[in-house]
Amino acid sequence: MSCRITLFELLMSIKIYEFRDAFFAGFYREYYHDNTFFHSTCCLHKPAYDLVATFGRSVMMWSQELILLESLKMKPVANEVVEKQLEWRYATKAFDTAKVIPDADWKTLEQALVLTPSSFGLQPWKFFVVTDPSKRALLRPASWGQSQIVDASHLVVFAIRKNLSASDIERFVARTAEVRGTTVESLESYRQMMVGSLTKPSIDINAWASRQVYIALGFFMSAAAMLGIDACPIEGFEPAKYDEILGLSAQGYGASVVAAAGYRSSTDKYATLAKVRFKAEDVITHI
Repeated sequence: MSCRITLFELLMSIKIYEFRDAFFAGFYREYYHDNTFFHSTCCLHKPAYDLVATFGRSVMMWSQELILLESLKMKPVANEVVEKQLEWRYATKAFDTAKVIPDADWKTLEQALVLTPSSFGLQPWKFFVVTDPSKRALLRPASWGQSQIVDASHLVVFAIRKNLSASDIERFVARTAEVRGTTVESLESYRQMMVGSLTKPSIDINAWASRQVYIALGFFMSAAAMLGIDACPIEGFEPAKYDEILGLSAQGYGASVVAAAGYRSSTDKYATLAKVRFKAEDVITHI
């Protein structure tokens, strides 16, 4: 049986809600006076057909309309965009000191840190964004003299929550209850499971926390690449001195890794070097 859908049905079926709502609102304003837009028959009327035709598609038959619907259920980011940006990024050695990351983009990068997943969801970390130039100047000697520390637009110190304890777990449980609208008591078995797992003698809790922090580093660098922002992960630094300069130990935290972010300098010779990676078949095995 051949049947055609109205544009109203077509748009309301599209799963990309932001696109659908904006598109529908514009058409509504344009054609509200035309009752045929809301006609319930199977015909796709002239105003609707003209609009859809601007996409270079014919929606005269049901099968074609299904193809259109599928094509409009687009991925948030195209495969080629992801691959292009990951190829574009590199560990930036020289930053342009005149360029600053816009506030809106930086807020997105901070949100990437907030949204980073972690084991049990515990988030055993804190991210210290060092904006004070005098502090960054003090950190440079403790970073093997690397210029990124002072030249990059932003500097983030990824710190672990040292010696994570039952009280930290209880804080997370309380937050879970708050966000999900439930009670702390209903999460008691979950709390006990986490405490039991992380207090075993075989667990080096600080080493575990450090592994979690590196997930955040990966999230941060990937998000930066998607925004066209350069970044450089830095392990060449003295954690104890960082802790002292920034007062991290007094807060119960310890520096684990650092990332500088900003925009590459035109003088950075590493920006144009080919990226050296082993072939996919050398590092990926399907079992």
